[in-house]
Amino acid sequence: MLIQSSYANAPAWLARLLVLAVIALVLLAAASHKTISPARAKPNDYHDTALYRTMVDNVAKGKGYYSTIEYEHRAHGYPTSPPQVFREPTLAYFLASLRTYTARNAALYLLAAAVMFKFYTALLHSNLSAARRIGFMAAASTGVGFVAARDASYSHEVWAALLLALALLLYRADRWWPSIVVAVVACLVRELAFPFLLVMAAWSLFEHKRREFTGWLMGIIAFTAAITLHLRAAAQLYRPGDMTSESWIALGGWPFVLETARFNVLLHGAPLPIIAFAVCCAVIGLAGATDARSQRAAFIVAGYLAALTIIGRPGNYYWGIIYAPMLPIGFVYAPVALRDLYQRTFSSADTRRSSN
Repeated sequence: MLIQSSYANAPAWLARLLVLAVIALVLLAAASHKTISPARAKPNDYHDTALYRTMVDNVAKGKGYYSTIEYEHRAHGYPTSPPQVFREPTLAYFLASLRTYTARNAALYLLAAAVMFKFYTALLHSNLSAARRIGFMAAASTGVGFVAARDASYSHEVWAALLLALALLLYRADRWWPSIVVAVVACLVRELAFPFLLVMAAWSLFEHKRREFTGWLMGIIAFTAAITLHLRAAAQLYRPGDMTSESWIALGGWPFVLETARFNVLLHGAPLPIIAFAVCCAVIGLAGATDARSQRAAFIVAGYLAALTIIGRPGNYYWGIIYAPMLPIGFVYAPVALRDLYQRTFSSADTRRSSN
């Protein structure tokens, strides 16, 4: 059982800075009255899910992927420029091979079950008590609840998020290549998964693991080559007069970040200050854990949170699905981490009192 976090020996000034940051972020959330407006409806109430499902069905019928997305985007009022507006073809081809809606949902549920099972086996090799393991499993389940949403199997973010969670769980210091393979597949499903590769590569470089760093670097190169080919093909689909997408640099700040965190079932309908406190506690909990996976998850989640303060239009709040499975483990670590932060925050003051 975890009885101490990495904050137990942290400098008092650092503990105070973290506590003040949490207070400031919660107060900022309380002062915000901003809400995220739903995405604008397309003609005939045609939404993104319908678009992706049509793509899959057409590919299943033998039609070309790029010709399909070009026609569907233009026919239903979607932009065709810049090329990033077009999803990568990986998920469409995979779902098309499954043929039926039932098979596609079953594949998604199987992946979610694999993530939970792998997490369970990781807990069995830990020194946590049985009660603690149950708490971890319950927390983890709140981060994958989005698979139950209607037509979730057509969401690129859902698949990428589960694949990233599996990649993190597969990571071992002496056997890292399965993690690299799964992470690259996640990136090929949704390019928003790419920061995962960067963080894992940077971490291995920091730890002077040259062979592992080379592996992550090869994964980065492979994905870069694939996305370059995709964007080159997608760039050819634009025609004069087509719609052009607005910039994704929207500077939504902390309020937008909090909206992206609602994909945890515990936070779905919560007020913004509660979400702010929960998100802060989760990151602090992950960062304070002593195992390698949780520490990496802390950097990955914090990186996404920081990026989302700048990137993402209001309608892109669903990007929070990408980091949702990693967030709730920090909830379980948070009590010990917060206790140690509290003790370190007042440690100097207590020492002065005792000396007097």
